[in-house]
Amino acid sequence: MHHVNRISSKNQVTLPKQVQDLLDVREGDYITYRIEDGRVYVTKVGLIPFDEIQKLKGKQKPD
Repeated sequence: MHHVNRISSKNQVTLPKQVQDLLDVREGDYITYRIEDGRVYVTKVGLIPFDEIQKLKGKQKPD
């Protein structure tokens, strides 16, 4: 699968429908980006426990 997207004036891109379907993502879902060897990998984020979200936001000290 190969897609070309244009970056908007707000530095945003739209995931093509085929990619959305493949990742099973829809509006409101979270995705993560991993950059490795000049490539960007996009993965759907599953459910995150609330305490982990608080840690990411800096509201709690990490374990």
